[in-house]
Amino acid sequence: MKEVTVRATYKYGFEWSYLYCLSCMDKGRVWLEFPFDLDASATKALKHGPKGAGTVNVTVRGTFIKCGHCGHQNGYPFKFVATKATEVAVVIRGMKSRDKEQAAEKQWACGGTNPK
Repeated sequence: MKEVTVRATYKYGFEWSYLYCLSCMDKGRVWLEFPFDLDASATKALKHGPKGAGTVNVTVRGTFIKCGHCGHQNGYPFKFVATKATEVAVVIRGMKSRDKEQAAEKQWACGGTNPK
């Protein structure tokens, strides 16, 4: 396996934790997994995101795995196991209506008109 670094949008909440980019959503969402022993600088970077639920753009380093069925309720075709996280930029704090989320994503998420 090879480690890679990507800049993507990370959406998380009670039962979801995934990476995506608007320009490749048709390929499937990627379950994002952080190990318990994530280094201190990555933990500090992630603290810039909203508590509990939100959407952020983030640069992550780790291993991309085609797993078929992984993540919550085996609902994700891919998994990214992160070893590092940096450059967190908030797109959405908490959960909003689907219309508000789509508008914010269209503008600021990865693949949007003006990504953060």
